[in-house]
Amino acid sequence: MNAAQFAHEWLNAWNSHDMDAIMHHYAEDITFFSPFIRRVNNDPSGCIKDKGSLRAYFERALKGYPDLHFELFRYWKALIRWCYTTRALTTTSLQN
Repeated sequence: MNAAQFAHEWLNAWNSHDMDAIMHHYAEDITFFSPFIRRVNNDPSGCIKDKGSLRAYFERALKGYPDLHFELFRYWKALIRWCYTTRALTTTSLQN
């Protein structure tokens, strides 16, 4: 799979809110940082360190932002990794 295919697969998974397809893109031993973890999980560290907790966070986020979707701006290779710039869009405030 090339970078463009990966990016579009990731976008399609998120934009369809298919949790199994979303999680397919993340490793079991992930360390994931986001300022939104503070808001959605009420966790000041902003960090998640395992795939099960990441899935729970994503599920809460999708419940709280039911119309969440992403747009891809660009992707590029930086050293040995691909980098992606996306924008998350929603018209709702966090719902519990």
